[in-house]
Amino acid sequence: MKELLVTKDESGKVVGEIVDVPKPTAQDNQVLIKVIVTGTNPKDWKYIGGDPVNAGDDIAGIVDSVGPNVIDFRPGDRVAAFHVMSDPHGSFAGNLQQLRNDTSNRYHQQPREDSLKESPPQINPPQIVGYWQGALQELPS
Repeated sequence: MKELLVTKDESGKVVGEIVDVPKPTAQDNQVLIKVIVTGTNPKDWKYIGGDPVNAGDDIAGIVDSVGPNVIDFRPGDRVAAFHVMSDPHGSFAGNLQQLRNDTSNRYHQQPREDSLKESPPQINPPQIVGYWQGALQELPS
C-alpha cells in the first residue's frame, strides 16, 4: 500500500514522499481500518522534524479486519478512531490503518443504521475554526 511520509529538508521546508509499504495485518488486540476520511490538525504539522513520519492521526472509516482477541468490533463496522502519534503508519497510509484496541477512547463505533454519507444540518463554531485553520491558513515552510 502507499504511505505518505513527511519531513523537513535541509532548508527547513516541509516535504512529503509517497512510499510503498506492506499491508499491515491485525495482530492480537488490533483493528485494521479502511480509511474513508482523515484529518490534519496543528499537531500534525507542528511536530514534523528531521525523521520521516506519517503524521495523520484522526480517522473515520470501516473496519477491514480484527485480531483474534478483539470482541467489540467486526469487519464492516463504521468507526471513528485516533491513531497514537508515536505508532507507525498514521492515517495517511493508503487505504488501511492498523490501530491498537487497548483503550476504549480510541474508537467510536457508529450505529449500523446511520450513514457516513449524512452531513450535519449546521456547522458549529469549533468546526468553523477547524475549517479556517485547515483550509485557509498557510502552512509554515
